[in-house]
Amino acid sequence: MAHVMTKPFDSNGNLRERKRSEENMGILLDLIDTLGIKTLSESISKIRKTMPVLLNYFDHASGVVKVLKDSVPDEDALKALCAGWQYHKMYIKSKRTANRHYCQDNEAFCLEIAQGYLQENFEVVKDQVCNDLNHIVQSSAMVECINSIIRPYLNRSRN
Repeated sequence: MAHVMTKPFDSNGNLRERKRSEENMGILLDLIDTLGIKTLSESISKIRKTMPVLLNYFDHASGVVKVLKDSVPDEDALKALCAGWQYHKMYIKSKRTANRHYCQDNEAFCLEIAQGYLQENFEVVKDQVCNDLNHIVQSSAMVECINSIIRPYLNRSRN
């Protein structure tokens, strides 16, 4: 769940709101904190202090999308390209074959939609959008941090 909240775009290529992601992460941290485990609570406190820095990429993504809206002729094409870019990133990070196929299929679908809107300009616009979006440095530190906090507790709680 935390991984979904840290993605810059939703499945339709709309930019997610930083504030909403912060709120959702706060709720998730609150739920973890209700376990009442002292070491977890201490770690959650540290996460809360660093969360604003960890989510700075949302601000950068917003700026990139704003510039792209001025240079991409069709907003629907831009959204499809943003979604396709994100599926490509997910494909690269996926370890399971089924997840990789899912991401690859969705990326291809998004690019096909964008190509329908852009026609002969597709390759040039796609390259520009992907290049600009690649400058968004998205930290998965938040997710990894939460996973590393919860993992020892879950490992002890098995069976």
